[in-house]
Amino acid sequence: MSKRAIIIFLMAICLVSPATSYPKASWKKLIKEAEDLIEEEQYARAEDRAREAMLAAEEQFGKNHINTARSIDRMGVACESQGKLAIAEDLYEQQIDIFKQLYGPEDCRAAAAMNRLALNYQRQGRYAESRETLKKSLAIIENSPDGDKLLEAVTLEHLAKLCRVKKNYEDSRRFYRRSLAIAEQELGPKDSRVGTIHDGLAGIYLKLGKPDEATLQNQMAIEIIKKADGKKSANYAAALHTQACISDARGQAAEAEAALKQSYQIMQKAYGENHPKVAVSIESLADFYRRQGKYAEAEALFYRSLKIKQESLGEDHPDAVMALAGVASVYRDQGRLGEAAMLYKQALSSVEKSLAPGHVYIIKVLEGMAELYKMAGRENEVKKIEARLKAIRESSGMPGD
Repeated sequence: MSKRAIIIFLMAICLVSPATSYPKASWKKLIKEAEDLIEEEQYARAEDRAREAMLAAEEQFGKNHINTARSIDRMGVACESQGKLAIAEDLYEQQIDIFKQLYGPEDCRAAAAMNRLALNYQRQGRYAESRETLKKSLAIIENSPDGDKLLEAVTLEHLAKLCRVKKNYEDSRRFYRRSLAIAEQELGPKDSRVGTIHDGLAGIYLKLGKPDEATLQNQMAIEIIKKADGKKSANYAAALHTQACISDARGQAAEAEAALKQSYQIMQKAYGENHPKVAVSIESLADFYRRQGKYAEAEALFYRSLKIKQESLGEDHPDAVMALAGVASVYRDQGRLGEAAMLYKQALSSVEKSLAPGHVYIIKVLEGMAELYKMAGRENEVKKIEARLKAIRESSGMPGD
């Protein structure tokens, strides 16, 4: 039995239930509960409630109904947030099919659902499929007589972020520019979403080796977001993180550290001490300390991030595994090569089980291992890893370093 057949079979088992008669208002109550649980990040409970909402919608409205599609979407979000990417993928495909049957294949609602699917592909490391799906979505939006301009801007931003992951920085810049032009026209130049696009552009200019342009875009982002969202928002914290990266690239270590700390403190106050988004901020500070040679601080912070992610996401979640790879990088740089090798192998084994071969997480772990083997003088292993990395980049259209 193929992997996809197994997934569909398991989903069928989950969705089968005894014939139930739902009261007329039941779907509204169930979908609200599911959405509230998603907002509260209680994803396992949200999945159960969204499944109930879907069954209620199918009975009350029929399988090909907008409310059934909405229920399927919420179930997909809940599953994806738990790392159940393949199940979420099938749910998003069901949603797209419903929209196409209801409104036709060229409707913007189908395009929005396709964006969901594209981001799911990206999380799995299936970058070519993600790009193809986003391009199809964009074509639908652009050719629609009543095209949704904001959806077009969002889709372009998704393409920009995907190109950044694939290190196609010039393409990313172009997509960000197009997204920015539409967002400014539709929302005005002072909208928070315009600020986040400026911040994305800042990161790309930094990757292109243009720190002055990066600084300009980042300063615009900070001013816009500060006025629109305030200095306690997650968007403001993200802009400070970009500022830290620019300062670090300029060799301004003190300024970079201060910005990273401020970004972390904002996230901590916004989400609480033990949230996975806070763990990301902790890792950024940890990696900065690693590169500064402050290994004790870096190790402690990586372990703190690891604990948060394992407890909130699960030990085998790819994001948690990458925190483990962070610890390995500290051990490697300290010369604790045996301990580092053990952790890198553990991390690689884990991400290979759940992600596509070309996923950026797999690439990062392999690159870390290659550095380790270079330090150990194990040239045969280095050559094997470099050959594997080359094959991954060639198959995914990703440039080498």
